[in-house]
Amino acid sequence: MNEMLNKDELREIKKNRVDFLSIPRNQIYIVLDNVKFLHNIGTIIRLADAVLAAKVYICGTVFNKKNRSFRNAVKGLDKWVDCEYCPDSVEVIKKLKAEKIKIVSAEIAHSSIAYGKLNLQSPIAIVFGNEKDGVCEEVLKLSDHIAHLPVLGMTNSINVATTASVFLYEILKNS
Repeated sequence: MNEMLNKDELREIKKNRVDFLSIPRNQIYIVLDNVKFLHNIGTIIRLADAVLAAKVYICGTVFNKKNRSFRNAVKGLDKWVDCEYCPDSVEVIKKLKAEKIKIVSAEIAHSSIAYGKLNLQSPIAIVFGNEKDGVCEEVLKLSDHIAHLPVLGMTNSINVATTASVFLYEILKNS
């Protein structure tokens, strides 16, 4: 993991955007498997920036970087975060696995384990699924692990961007 900088050091680096872009990124890859809502995509891209993730793959969703709603959701952060649109999340997962990147899908499933029981550390790709249907079955089958946030209340799920926040900071903490 990169050495953590304090706020003053970060502000100093951010004054020079070329220097900021040269800061090494953490080997955290985020795969959005057909996430539909632009506010969730925007929040996750902001999180990717916050943890200096290497890349965000936006998969399956009809996506247009020039879409005004998308522009509003990401507020220009896609200039600082490497974002790539890929129509098929399965192909992205196969590519990352070939690069020896551990794949963890964030999903509540019969075979999932609580995120705190995994040693989530980079290099890692974390997959977040569609708000209604979750991570697709093909990606789950290719995953090295399926992990969930414990849900103790009446709800059956937690917002995808909130889930991403917990997982990404857990990875950052362990790396």
